[in-house]
Amino acid sequence: MIVKIYGHNHGYDFRNIVSVFLPVDQFQIVEENQLSGTEAVMVGCCPLLAIESRLIHTQTEATVETKLLSEDQVLLTYRETIAVISDKVLLKRNIKRRLVRQLYEALRTQLEPLSKWGVLVGVRPTKLCHEMMDQGLSDVQIAESLRDDYYVEEDKIQLLLEICHLERPYIYPIDESRFSIYLSIPFCPTRCLYCSFPSYAAKGREAQIEAYTMTLIEEIKGNCEAMRGKKVDTVYFGGGTPAVLTPNQIEKIVEALRAHYDLSGLREFTFEAGRPDAINDDLLKTLKALGIDRVCVNPQTMDDRTLHIIGRKHNVEQTVKAMGLVKHHAFHAVNMDLIVGLPEETLSDVRRSIESVLALKPENITVHTLAIKRSSRLNRERGDYELPSEHLVADMLKTIDKIARAQGYVPYYMYRQKYMLGNLENVGYTLPGKASVYNMLMMEEKQTILAFGAGATSKLFYPAEDRFERIHNVKSLEDYFGRIDEMISKKNIHLALAP
Repeated sequence: MIVKIYGHNHGYDFRNIVSVFLPVDQFQIVEENQLSGTEAVMVGCCPLLAIESRLIHTQTEATVETKLLSEDQVLLTYRETIAVISDKVLLKRNIKRRLVRQLYEALRTQLEPLSKWGVLVGVRPTKLCHEMMDQGLSDVQIAESLRDDYYVEEDKIQLLLEICHLERPYIYPIDESRFSIYLSIPFCPTRCLYCSFPSYAAKGREAQIEAYTMTLIEEIKGNCEAMRGKKVDTVYFGGGTPAVLTPNQIEKIVEALRAHYDLSGLREFTFEAGRPDAINDDLLKTLKALGIDRVCVNPQTMDDRTLHIIGRKHNVEQTVKAMGLVKHHAFHAVNMDLIVGLPEETLSDVRRSIESVLALKPENITVHTLAIKRSSRLNRERGDYELPSEHLVADMLKTIDKIARAQGYVPYYMYRQKYMLGNLENVGYTLPGKASVYNMLMMEEKQTILAFGAGATSKLFYPAEDRFERIHNVKSLEDYFGRIDEMISKKNIHLALAP
């Protein structure tokens, strides 16, 4: 199938929509400037079908039109006219939504969607639900709109409503005097099969990790003046595997934060320890003494055979031991991660994993659906591994949801990613009163997040316009060491203009 675009630049969004119906190798998105009088080759399961999407602008109105064609014969046409309004951001958003809905409708006349999320193909479907709640719509009205305007299926609608209601007391009212901090530690004991993050094997890099610690502290100090008068809401040590840091390095980083930022109103301080084999009593004593109150232990599976396949060097016994140590230190909350859809895992394997995790009594459980990222080794060697079918992965998520809810856990945040098996989702579960504030703030994008470290992205929130501005740090360690002044300066320039 070929999809031709005229008068707009929503090719990225269109690619995401068409991939709800077809594998990426069975369609082409061709924008107007790529046609140049030459027709692209039509490919895939529907070689005779084509879609033309047009946006025509005048001073007073915008016309959105979509045609479905077969062998140059028009099978159907959708056309809508939108009045031009002064709010350009809202106008652009309305036009995009109409274009996307028309495309989805045209595809749905010929093909079955492979996802229950309808046209909500972005990372954060909860944002739309929050937006409608902000407008005063009732749950019934929101459900009706999600069903009729966005083609979302009932179980996903109920998931969105449940999560948004739980999140709102943590997110609202918006306090512009507060912000969160993210610290990137891009080192791991080994690189996992599915990993696409910019991370480095820690073994043999002790001197480099020490140099990274000092450069990170330099960056932390370099942006503090721009945040004078504001309080830190949450702090998140992420990675990578932050547990590869020594206790002394962790202490230096936290001391730099306390010396240069106002942490007096801190609601949450998370340390994503990560690999169970990197966790020890000295580490946990240090974290507890520093006031860190939330720790993440990420086994990904509780099956030793799968752990070997994905390149993890720990086993289930080490996970159990690590959780025993963590629980002994009585942190406010402990999170454990699982990944659904790992190579060669069965429904029984996943059931055993969630039951094993629940037996360890974490306050939070984050369930990820495997995403096959382009830069991962799994993507390069995909033919060497047997992955569960999309229907089986969906059953795995349902099984986890049922078992977790029976133990008192409820969903508290969710997000989606590109290249996820089955076009599904990642869901965080929590026991009552233990939800991660940082995760909710980060996903709903209602607060500035100042990020430090290689590969980190700061997000500056402009509440009056309900928008974010992203400031990316360089990914490679060499660039990070060599361009640290540049990154500090770039953030300071943007922070000076932020509210």
